[in-house]
Parts: sequence; C-alpha cells; structure tokens
Amino acid sequence: MAMGNLAQQLSSMNSISILDSLTPGVIAFLIFVFIWKMSWYGVALYKSGIKKQKPWFVVLFICMLVLNDLGLLAMLYLIFNREKKKINSRKKKL
Repeated sequence: MAMGNLAQQLSSMNSISILDSLTPGVIAFLIFVFIWKMSWYGVALYKSGIKKQKPWFVVLFICMLVLNDLGLLAMLYLIFNREKKKINSRKKKL
C-alpha cells in the first residue's frame, strides 16, 4: 500500500522538477566542476596505468565514480608520484 502512495506522489511531481529550478549559472558551474574533476582523474588514471600501479588505478577509479572530491585525490596522487627530474651535471672544460 505504501508503494502505491509513493508511485502516486512521484507521478504527481511531473510539473515540479529540480532541473527547472536550476539557473544557467548553476548549470555552468556544475559543468565546470565535472570537467575539472574528470580531467584530473583522467590524467591520474593514465599515469597510474602507464606505471602499472594497479592498486592506485583501482582506488582512483572507484573514487572517481563514488566521491565528489573535486579531483583532490587525483591531484595528491600526481604530486606524490611524479617522476624525479634528472639533473644533467656537465663539467665545464676550462
């Protein structure tokens, strides 16, 4: 009986939609946040795949789907797992 009432309530909400109440500014902001997050996670997933770091790849992939952390975990991964730059030490000939 409760399921019937819920179905009735949901069907009566057709005229009231959450998307109708969003302003263009809010929609633009949400699109920006989505692109920001996906770019960071895309780079982090690519780097962890190239380096064959399977545990990091799995953690990043799951967090990308579940968490909305604006890409902070991906940024931390990229900072702590970046390649060390090789310093070219050339001796000058006198």
